[in-house]
Amino acid sequence: MQIDRDVLLKAITLPVSVVDQKAYPPILNNVLITISNDEMIVYGTDSETDIITKTKLNSLLPEDIDIAAVVNAKKLYDIVKSLKEGSTVKLSYDDDSHKLKLSSGKSKFNLVSESVNDFPSQPQREDVHISINCKTFYEMLNFVTASMPSNDTRFYLNGVYIVFIENDESNTYRYDCVATDGFRLSLASSPLETGIDSKLPSVIIPQKAVHSINKLLAARNDDFELSITNDSISMLIDNTRITSKIIDGKYPTYTNIILQPKFEIKIQRQKLLKYIQQAGVIGTLNLGKEITLYIKDDVIKISCDSSNHNEKAEIIADVIEKCDLPEFDFDIVVNYVFLSELLKSFTSEIVTFGLIDKVSSISIFDDTNRKAILMPIIK
Repeated sequence: MQIDRDVLLKAITLPVSVVDQKAYPPILNNVLITISNDEMIVYGTDSETDIITKTKLNSLLPEDIDIAAVVNAKKLYDIVKSLKEGSTVKLSYDDDSHKLKLSSGKSKFNLVSESVNDFPSQPQREDVHISINCKTFYEMLNFVTASMPSNDTRFYLNGVYIVFIENDESNTYRYDCVATDGFRLSLASSPLETGIDSKLPSVIIPQKAVHSINKLLAARNDDFELSITNDSISMLIDNTRITSKIIDGKYPTYTNIILQPKFEIKIQRQKLLKYIQQAGVIGTLNLGKEITLYIKDDVIKISCDSSNHNEKAEIIADVIEKCDLPEFDFDIVVNYVFLSELLKSFTSEIVTFGLIDKVSSISIFDDTNRKAILMPIIK
């Protein structure tokens, strides 16, 4: 059979991305390709996250064609990517040698196929519970990943927590996406356009699945189908399905961390971020990445020392749009890397700092249901 190179590359990219080349058993280094009935299905898994793409083939296939091959994911992707854009790829399978054959122009490749019976079975589709907008969910995930740890010993923190909440008074629903590493927390909320047939469980999506979902949702503005069970979450977007096991653990009660601020300061986000990054040049070797923010007379003075305290940065940052602090100095010490990453996660030009005192958390929020919490460094 023949297929456009660009169509084939698109079909294999996401399933290949989830495959771990160091996976055990080694069969998981591969992807499963099946072709029959005018459709190609590509399936990749790392035993935790599964990605399946289905591609309708333009031309009718010969009645006797029925290809099923398990081939090395990385080799397949590198071969197809190396072919000329817009070229045609011929695919065939040799039953005697158990090889998937690819050819395009003067290039020919033979890939050994592992046993199809040894490859994990494809996950069964769950009933669809709810429809969610791709762009909204993508932006929420992008925002909260600023606070998502990558390898925390508290395994239940290594992902994004999703909880569905009903407002009993108005009979409306919203869902929250939350991530925290214990030093900072990011929260994004969005209303649901439709109701929920049955109560959806709260789930923790693993980090790897979060990144795979974001790749699929990028630049889309349609809706996808979401299904959640007690041990998995599944998303169907067009002809691609991502299914991931969820992290089995109890997530912290994040609402207890969000305190009501006493004072609010509206800040020019991009300008403050630039000044913090300038001051951070001095603090590169500072193990605590400490930076002090002095707030007085509608300006913020940023101070940062080097590790040996022989070098120092002081910057007067005229970034305050509005301030309701009383007439006294206010200073707070924070990790400048954490603060920079949280500021980058916002898209609004103006953000609000909510303050209580120098030993309580800073809340950062805008007018789009996005909020971040940063713990200070207490000396």
